[in-house]
Amino acid sequence: MFKSEKGLVKHFTDSGFISGVVKTERIVGNVDVMENDWDIVRPANSKESFTREVDIIIQSNNRDWIIEAKKEYSTIGFDAVVGQVLVSDFLYRTEKELSESETTRAILLGEIYTDLEEGTVDADRLDQLLSTYDIKLIVPSENGYRFVCG
Repeated sequence: MFKSEKGLVKHFTDSGFISGVVKTERIVGNVDVMENDWDIVRPANSKESFTREVDIIIQSNNRDWIIEAKKEYSTIGFDAVVGQVLVSDFLYRTEKELSESETTRAILLGEIYTDLEEGTVDADRLDQLLSTYDIKLIVPSENGYRFVCG
């Protein structure tokens, strides 16, 4: 359906599905963390800024939405985006000094396959996973967008 993730993000933000002030491709996070990467050898007291780029941030009246986008569903990609939205939300809340109740985490998928439609085994498992971490799943519909699970 969408040729690129950027095309999906633009289509979604233009749709007005979630109202508020829209920001795309924003860097979040100002938390200093200890660097402990296998590929990089640094002194134990070395610090590096921990930041991420968020696909979409929507600041609405009662909460801020942290949305990570993927143009299509794949198991590996979905696993990665779940972690991505959790980290992005944490960094955003830390930077803005917000509580968890002041943000909503969401994943925007540009394409969802029929076996992930509501009521199927895959959708039920997906819903359990997303509900556990309080993540919403948004997909295209005939009239714009809709929430599928979470």
